Amino acid sequence: MAVVGRGRSTVPGSARTLTFIIALVVLLLLPTSVAAENPSTWSGRLAHITSGSERIADSIQLSSPPYRLAFDSANGLLYVVPYSGNFLTVVNPTTGSAVASIPTGLNPTDVVFDPANDYVYVANWGSSNVTIISGQTNTQVGSIGIGPDANAITYDSTNGDLYVAEQQPSVVGSSNVTVINGTTNSVLTSIVVGSGLNGGGANGVTFDSSDNKVFASYLFYSDYVLLQDSGVAAINGTTNTLNSTLPVGNWPGGLDCIQYDPEAGEVFACDSDNSLVYVVKAKSNQLIGTDPVGSTPGAAIYDPANDKILIVNNGSNNVSEIDGATGKVVGSLPVGSGPTGAAYDSANCEVYVANPGSDNLTALFGGESCQRETYAVTFTETGLPSGANWSASLPGVTNWSRTTSIEVTLTNGTYAYSIISGNTTFRAPGGTLVVDGASRSVLVSFSPVTYLVTLSESGLPPGTMWWFNITGQHPSYATAAAISLSLANGTYSYRVGTASTEYLAPGGSFSVKGNPLNLGVRFALVASRETFLGVPATEGYALLIGAIAAVSAVVITLAVFRHRKKVRSTGAKPPV
Repeated sequence: MAVVGRGRSTVPGSARTLTFIIALVVLLLLPTSVAAENPSTWSGRLAHITSGSERIADSIQLSSPPYRLAFDSANGLLYVVPYSGNFLTVVNPTTGSAVASIPTGLNPTDVVFDPANDYVYVANWGSSNVTIISGQTNTQVGSIGIGPDANAITYDSTNGDLYVAEQQPSVVGSSNVTVINGTTNSVLTSIVVGSGLNGGGANGVTFDSSDNKVFASYLFYSDYVLLQDSGVAAINGTTNTLNSTLPVGNWPGGLDCIQYDPEAGEVFACDSDNSLVYVVKAKSNQLIGTDPVGSTPGAAIYDPANDKILIVNNGSNNVSEIDGATGKVVGSLPVGSGPTGAAYDSANCEVYVANPGSDNLTALFGGESCQRETYAVTFTETGLPSGANWSASLPGVTNWSRTTSIEVTLTNGTYAYSIISGNTTFRAPGGTLVVDGASRSVLVSFSPVTYLVTLSESGLPPGTMWWFNITGQHPSYATAAAISLSLANGTYSYRVGTASTEYLAPGGSFSVKGNPLNLGVRFALVASRETFLGVPATEGYALLIGAIAAVSAVVITLAVFRHRKKVRSTGAKPPV
């Protein structure tokens, strides 16, 4: 989920002064201090009610106002950011009770679950950092420094990175989306979106699993003139660079929350001041429609059980339902007072809405679509090291396992799926599966990620055949100046040679470390290859000397024989 931060200001001058006064009055009416959630003060689930769209609603009462929340699909728990306070409350949605309270940075604003490492990441507005929480121990395990005014955070399951939307007021031309490597928990880069006027920034972020893009909603304005820049920015998740921007949003408002619909391939961006949602085609980042929703929309979530986008309306205490197939509003659901955030519980097919005005969470059940007959689909992997973490992702839900199989239940239909491993040195292709009234199995074959290794030769005459042989593998031959092959991470020893006996080049070793590699080899003429009599010179001279010696021996032998024969024929005595 991507949402607008609590510190966002969308209008200049006197309007913002009035907003500040109202906010100050609200703060004075709140309790003077808010402590971390005490699990014993939670009252659990309340009675069920039926909404107009035949969904069943339930609620969990809290001891302090909730603000944002995320669901951890590995442990089945909800992680709730408070409206005021520097902590995170862990809630068991099945029992409706709190199980832990975890300290965070100052003024946390948003939270997201990373299934690759089972960490929960909390974006902290007041301390310009991200708190890292272990989902296995529910303890803080570190933090990552980022830019000021962290507003929203999302996870990219394709590259394993996290994207933090930041508002950086009065920092002209500053970066507004910080990218964090989920494996090393370090900042990779920062990306500038929008015009960089002297107020505002990025408000929300959402991940597009089809094209590995991240979409950010942004709003910039000037304190001195009626000038604003509002729109949707598309970020390439492979290169972590800005692809394009789409200017949308009407004065005096601008874009706040933003959410991707994987079934429709569309992005829904909220304009809280004008109570509108803009519908954007994800592939082209082009506007294709608008929808009027409830008052002051401030958060959005995708409900895969019903293929709907749910828009959380802070001002009208309800949730607008947008049909994913048509992109149009089809109804609304009443929730608690002043809702500000939502999360999807994939284990129970529920959407939880945070209501700070009534100190509770509203649970919206999946309804009829969750009660249709389902069938088991089992993904079975081969190729990973024993115990490696891997996942199968279907629209709106990701399931992780450290065993060789993952089982999900699906209704009849066609589903696109993607496969990733927590061990980034292995990769497996995704695909499409069809469920048609029966259980089925899907074989997942992991293979090591390979990188292009190119060996370029110099010194040989053009067109000369040469070869490159890595120990234990078949040699590669070429008459061109370069030989390329794909190799996994590791250290390799090699030899090189050529069909021409006049040239030699040394072998060696090299290491592949997660990046393409270029190597060079130089062939040189061998001095001992000078020829005589059609063979190497030393051999030729030796043959010549041997031939001369042999001929000389024959000549001397014949001369002696002839001399003795002559002596015998004349009767002369041979000399003594």
